[in-house]
Amino acid sequence: MRVHRASSYAFSSVLLFSTGQASAQEGATVARAIEQLGSESPAERARARSTILQLGKPGLDAVRRAIHAPAEVCAAEHLFVIAEELGRERRTIHFTLSKDLGEKSWSVAWSGEQLATLKDPSGIVRILDADLKPTGNHFGHHTSYFAYDPKGKSLAYNHGADEVMLVECKTDRRVTIPVPDRPRVAWSPDGRHIATGGYGLCVEMWSVANGASVRRFRVQGAEGGLTPVFSPDSKRLVVGNRNDKTYVFDVESGNVVHVLDRPMTQQPAFSPDGTLLAIGYVDGQIGIWNVATGRLEKLLDGEGKEVFTVSWSPDGKILASAGLSGPIVIWSRQHLARLHALDPGSERTFCLAFRPDGKVLVAAGNQTTRTWTIESTR
Repeated sequence: MRVHRASSYAFSSVLLFSTGQASAQEGATVARAIEQLGSESPAERARARSTILQLGKPGLDAVRRAIHAPAEVCAAEHLFVIAEELGRERRTIHFTLSKDLGEKSWSVAWSGEQLATLKDPSGIVRILDADLKPTGNHFGHHTSYFAYDPKGKSLAYNHGADEVMLVECKTDRRVTIPVPDRPRVAWSPDGRHIATGGYGLCVEMWSVANGASVRRFRVQGAEGGLTPVFSPDSKRLVVGNRNDKTYVFDVESGNVVHVLDRPMTQQPAFSPDGTLLAIGYVDGQIGIWNVATGRLEKLLDGEGKEVFTVSWSPDGKILASAGLSGPIVIWSRQHLARLHALDPGSERTFCLAFRPDGKVLVAAGNQTTRTWTIESTR
C-alpha cells in the first residue's frame, strides 16, 4: 500500500483556503496545482505554475504554506523551485504499511532487527524477532521506560518505582541504581553513562560501570516531567520539561549552554549529525533548533492536538512526528517541509522508532502498533 500523493500537500492548502481567503473551489484548484508541481512531467509542472500565478497572491500564499516556506521567501520562482524539489524527494521515498500487530503499545525500541515493545506504562517489555513475532524473551517488572545502549549489548529500565536496572544481555551482569518514581532513561552514545529524569527539576547522570552518581543537571522554573536526551557525540545533554522550557547542558562541566525559550516539551531528538534538535510540544508544534546557536530555525505544524514523539531516520534525511488525534507526518530534512502522512491506526501515537538500518518505521499507539517498510530510490 503506497501513500497517496495527494495527501501530502492538499492538507495545508485546504487549511489556507478554509480561512476565507478564497473560495473552496479555488482552494481545491490550488491543492491540485501544488500536487502537480511535483509531477515528473515538465508540461504538467508548467500548467500548475500557470494555474497558481493566475490566482495571484492567494495562490502563492497557498504554495508557501504547503511547503512551510519562510515569510521572507516571496518570489514565485523560488517557491516553485522548492515545491518541485519536494515533489521529486517525495517520489523517491515510499512508505508501505507492512504490519499491523493489532495490539496497543506504550513504547518501542530496536536492537538490531529485534523489536522491544512495552504494552502499558507499567508492565513487562517483550522481545519480537525480525518477523515481529514474540521470541518468548522479556524483561522488566512494572516498567515504564527503557533504553538500549548504542551497541545493543546492554539495556536500562526502571524496575518498579524505586530503582533502575542496568543489564548486560549476554552475561546478565546487573547494576542497580536507586531512584525515585519511574524515571525516563537515556543512554549516552559513548556507552559510559545513563541519565534519569522523573518529575521535578533535576536530571541525574550515572556511571554505567558501577552505578555511581556522576553529576546532576538542574533546570529552573516549574516542576514537570523531565526527558533527558544525549547528543550523538555525548557532549551535550538536553533536558525537556513537560511544564517549562528546555535546557541544553555541557556534559563534562554541567554548565547550561542554552535555554530554549519555548515551554512544554514532550520529546526532544537530536539529528544524527548533532546539528539540529527537533522538539515536539504540547501545543501540537515541532520546533527545529540549531544546536550550536540555540536558535529556533523553524516551527512546524505537527497536524495534531499534541506532538508526543519525534524521531529522525538513521541517515538524518527525514523526520517523523506523531501525537494526539493526527497523522504520522514525515518531514524533509532539506526543506523542513511535509513529505508524507501515514495513518497510525490509533488516536494517540506515543512512540516512533526507525530500525537501525533505516528500512522500517514502527509506531506505538493506544489502539495498535504498526510498521512501515521504507524504500528509497535515491
